[in-house]
Amino acid sequence: MPNTSLADLTWEDLKAWAGARAVARGKSYRRAVDDLRETADGRLVAWVRGGNRYATVISRDAAGKLTSVCSCPYHAACKHAVAVVLAYLDAVQAGQPVPTADADDERLHSAEEDETEPASSTVTEPATDRYLASLSHADLLELVGQLQADCPGVSEWISNRRELQTGNTAKLVAAARREIRKASAEPGWSNHWSPERQIPDYSRVEQRLEALLAAGHAEEVLQLSEELWRAGRQQIEMSNDEGETGMEIARCMKVVLRALQACDWSGPEKLLWELDLRTEDGYGILDGVPGPMEQPQRFTATDWSAVADTMGERLKLTPQPGGGDDFQKKYRRQQLMRCQLTALQHAGRAGETTGVLEREAEITECYVALVDRLRDEGQTDAAKDWARKGFERTIATSPGIAWALEERLRDVADAEKNAPLAAAYRAREFFRRPDAEHYAALLDAAEAAGCRETVRVLALRWLETGERPDVPAAVKQFAQDKRKPPAASALAWPLPPTGLPEREEQYRQGSFPDTGALIDIAIQEKRNDDVLRWYDLESSRQRFGGGSGEAVADAVQDTHPDAALAIWKRLATAQIALTNPAAYQVAGGFLTKMRTVYQRTSRLEEWQRLLTELRAQHARKPRLLEVLNSLEDRRTRIINR
Repeated sequence: MPNTSLADLTWEDLKAWAGARAVARGKSYRRAVDDLRETADGRLVAWVRGGNRYATVISRDAAGKLTSVCSCPYHAACKHAVAVVLAYLDAVQAGQPVPTADADDERLHSAEEDETEPASSTVTEPATDRYLASLSHADLLELVGQLQADCPGVSEWISNRRELQTGNTAKLVAAARREIRKASAEPGWSNHWSPERQIPDYSRVEQRLEALLAAGHAEEVLQLSEELWRAGRQQIEMSNDEGETGMEIARCMKVVLRALQACDWSGPEKLLWELDLRTEDGYGILDGVPGPMEQPQRFTATDWSAVADTMGERLKLTPQPGGGDDFQKKYRRQQLMRCQLTALQHAGRAGETTGVLEREAEITECYVALVDRLRDEGQTDAAKDWARKGFERTIATSPGIAWALEERLRDVADAEKNAPLAAAYRAREFFRRPDAEHYAALLDAAEAAGCRETVRVLALRWLETGERPDVPAAVKQFAQDKRKPPAASALAWPLPPTGLPEREEQYRQGSFPDTGALIDIAIQEKRNDDVLRWYDLESSRQRFGGGSGEAVADAVQDTHPDAALAIWKRLATAQIALTNPAAYQVAGGFLTKMRTVYQRTSRLEEWQRLLTELRAQHARKPRLLEVLNSLEDRRTRIINR
């Protein structure tokens, strides 16, 4: 069956759908989601408070692909949509039911209507055409006058047309420049918790740019855009809003990039102008704004070749990183290098990209791109050499790059069917990020290398003691450790060294036993006695009990029902103590799980006593009593069934 449910979405699913930026911003909007509901066909609808109140609809198709419609200016895959999904997942995790939406819920229509682009002003209905044709000159003047009174934008449009028809382009350009200065004079701001907001209005700038472009003055639009771009970015830097200022400027930049397509410049001039614009865009203003570069086929290989050469020259003249502005210099070189690589690809000179990456590797740390390129060319040995060199250069200052290079080396070992070495890289990943997922990947790799059980025993032992089994001194210590089971005391690490350097801080001193990882792995392996043993230790360390309590109770409820009941009760009690309605709903989720176990073990009288005790203890909490009463109603239905 195709999966259309939203309940099993992961962070990776959300990032792949909306992008990391929208997901990061969506996290802070969870509390802004109001009246979340689910339709009969599985869609989510909600209001999300932002600069305005936005209607948002989420769905997942038969292929598992997420889609959304929102009445905000972004329309789809926006931060509001992400917030709705996160609010829904919070409710699912808490066992809190999501109310059903009415078939005619206004938000289903509001979001779809706002998503639709307004019709072009040049398209009219036949009936409208006939009506206008029937009017006399005097009637038309009266109609236009009424439109000017009711719609200020009409008066502005007529004024622009008049200036252009009289040949007074300079006057319109000067007016547009004044509008840019006026719109960019004050920073934008908005209050997340109230309707208060002050967002600059660039509509008059957009109208004047549109008028100039429609009259064939594309170059004047591009000249104006220089001031618009400079002032707009400065304004965004000072603004404290939800991205609305950037969206206002983006509307104008859509006109600018259309003007770039329409102007008489040469192909290389257009491409270089847009490349410069995008490299200066540190705020995502141009994200989703199409320009000439989105249609590379419109330019010749000669055009792209000229761009590649220009970018290469700029790269040579750009200062290398060093000093106080190290990051800015590196970022600038990276941007220029990426532009040059893109141009080389479209110019049919892809063979030169390897040389560019090799020259820049130690300057901009583009080791990963270089290694990937060498592998694509079949230069595996060179790829491995650069990966090791890059790892050594970046592990201290840019560990993320180093770990990506380590993954490339593991992929090469897999491709070369060197199972022991591939498993050794998996072990490094596990020692760096010990969790159930990396543990399972390590065991799969160790099984392919023929040493699964030995690696398993030593990996678990490391989680208990913190002594790395792949380090000789640690292996020796294992043999001397009297607490170690005799069967494991003589075990030696069976995987080969990777040749990559180790750093002292990678040993994670002082955080063992790693009860969190031990609990998750024991749950994964269905060793419920060990699950509870490690959970008891974790709980003894923490003031409010183990943080993995719900997962533990869920895992052991069949084999250790009393332990599960005790954990859920403790979690419910902690939520009730927070004294707010949302926490009461979460507590209700834990109590629901308890009721299920009591029913399965034929102990519903204990469940009834628990409800009676809670009512007596919290008689002055009416919202909690509502939750308890709903649980009682469900219990009655269960008994009568």
